[in-house]
Amino acid sequence: MTTSPLEFRELAFRYASTPIFAGLNLRIEPGQVTAVLGPNGSGKTTLLRLATRILRPAGGTVALAGRDVSVLTPREVARLVAVVPQEEPSLFPFSVEETVLMARSPWNSGFGFATALDRKRAAECLEVVEAGHLLRRDVTRLSGGERQRVLLARALAQDAPLLVLDEPTSHLDLKHQVGILRLLERLKAAEGRTVVVISHDVNLCSRFADRMVLLAAGAILADGAPAEVLRSELLSEAYGTRISVRRVDGLDWPHVFPD
Repeated sequence: MTTSPLEFRELAFRYASTPIFAGLNLRIEPGQVTAVLGPNGSGKTTLLRLATRILRPAGGTVALAGRDVSVLTPREVARLVAVVPQEEPSLFPFSVEETVLMARSPWNSGFGFATALDRKRAAECLEVVEAGHLLRRDVTRLSGGERQRVLLARALAQDAPLLVLDEPTSHLDLKHQVGILRLLERLKAAEGRTVVVISHDVNLCSRFADRMVLLAAGAILADGAPAEVLRSELLSEAYGTRISVRRVDGLDWPHVFPD
């Protein structure tokens, strides 16, 4: 069996007295775009924090590339997984180039100096997300959408085989929402990267994800191809409200509507 880029085995976790997961099992398959969906409080972002050692499980195992994250150094974790956070309000007044170059540190010597190849890679990643023109700008003076694209460029420049994005389209206009998700498709096809998207946008993810994992109350309610997961009864149960799923305007993927 091919080693999973990310796997949770019998995962248990709680915040103080509030249990989040109790025996959750989830294996992310390599070379796919997997969307993790669910209502607020279902555990989506907690999974991300457990995968990157920001949080420690109360039980079970979190594994990156087959290795228990508890025995990995931060540098080793950074070489295996890159994260695009939903928000990063504490950005310092570095230039966009300097911000993206931070992603190269897991691969650099202990001196931390950026090489010409690092700068070339940073510029390439900014061009990929259509933000090359921002290279010399102060990152704190960018719009929310511009900052989001810079954070994605930073994650790409980290060159980790697993890319995890927490609400990656939340600050983007429609053009760039679609552009970012098409980029994820290209990364999967051209570079073989594995992508996990944590999102509330069920409709957008249904267009681009190979697989959807629907969480509810810290458990997996459904897991499979979008057509298997996007069913009225499952979504209504997960979100606690009546939801319809139907095809519109000749589109060949399901769209979700609140009743």
